[in-house]
Amino acid sequence: MMNGNITVESEQGQGTKFNINLHQVEVAAAQPDREKTSEIFLKSVSFEPATIVIADDVDYNRTLLKMFLKSYPFTIFEAENGAVALELIRQYKPDIVLTDIRMPAMDGYEVATTIKNDEQ
Repeated sequence: MMNGNITVESEQGQGTKFNINLHQVEVAAAQPDREKTSEIFLKSVSFEPATIVIADDVDYNRTLLKMFLKSYPFTIFEAENGAVALELIRQYKPDIVLTDIRMPAMDGYEVATTIKNDEQ
């Protein structure tokens, strides 16, 4: 409808790249400085101290989330699977649980269901 095209490049285990080209769309004259805008936005965001459990079987994903959250007053605990996450949740009573859906031993759905059904 916009006289464009979409292409997909995918390599198993590496990820997928989507290219969207719109040939007859006017570009705004002044582009915002995204880096400066993001910096201003992030400086305006503040959080109360909180405890977070990050559950993911991929170590890199946990590290990446911790890097994003490191400048905030959070205490972060890591779990490599859902069973370990539940132990940490019972022990530390976190404010937030960030969980992957697919994990060994117990997946994210099972973790969420167990939390929901636990009266504590």
